[in-house]
Amino acid sequence: MTLLKNKIPDLEILIKNVKDYNYIIPDIEVIKNDSNWIIKNNKAVSPKIKINKDYIDINENNLSDEDKKYVKEKLQEAKLFIKNINFRNDTLLALSKEIFDKQKKFFEHGVESLVPMNLKSVANDLNVHESTVSRLTNGKYMETPYGIFELKFFFSSSLKMKMVKAFHQIQLKKK
Repeated sequence: MTLLKNKIPDLEILIKNVKDYNYIIPDIEVIKNDSNWIIKNNKAVSPKIKINKDYIDINENNLSDEDKKYVKEKLQEAKLFIKNINFRNDTLLALSKEIFDKQKKFFEHGVESLVPMNLKSVANDLNVHESTVSRLTNGKYMETPYGIFELKFFFSSSLKMKMVKAFHQIQLKKK
């Protein structure tokens, strides 16, 4: 016991010195499989959500009217929550496929092949509001063969396009 007590201060120092690392876990994965491209949601970020069967199959005969109402209300809330999560995931995947289609050269050749793209045109193509695309691109990441990029990276900004042009010029000078 004395040995353990003597070691506790050392452990305390170790715990206090642990650094907080912020890892980026991509929401979308773009993988090249032979000549085919696979674009999919990352299941680690957004696993399939289901309602526990025990709650669905609850025997209402043994419940009061108030309890029946409560269970029914909570099941409806859970179903709506799942529906909204699935809609978000489907929209995110559709957006990612649209980005892939418009930025195919990037996925084939890298950053130097990035083409101008704006939120409004993508929103129109997806039949959603521009603000929906803006929200979906903010803080969501895509893993590509060239690294992990925030989705908003694929959309034009004058500074970014200047950087891409500078990158092109550097690449041309190297050749």
